[in-house]
Amino acid sequence: MITLQLDHAATAPGELITGLAQWRLTAPPETLEVRLVWKTAGKGDVDMANVPLLQVPLSGHPGQLKISFPAPLGPWSYSGSLFSIAWILELTLSTRDGELARSEHPIVIAPHRRA
Repeated sequence: MITLQLDHAATAPGELITGLAQWRLTAPPETLEVRLVWKTAGKGDVDMANVPLLQVPLSGHPGQLKISFPAPLGPWSYSGSLFSIAWILELTLSTRDGELARSEHPIVIAPHRRA
């Protein structure tokens, strides 16, 4: 199991996204990968893109790690009548043999911290 406690559920483009990742697993993880994913929803095609951010070796981390990185400048979170753009923060814990745990956390990235 992996959880993330974000300091803020919304941030402005370019501001720091900060939080605390915590995990409890039967096997010790070797790496934590953090990435942002944005995707569109609504009428028309679905677009999606990954923004890889961090890949952290976890030797010596006792089940938790503070994360901090700048929010991308765009695209901005948006919710309208025809389509929306949503951001998701993904955390993945892995060993050499594969993925152990993954979690997803919605986050708003927009001016004035509102979609």
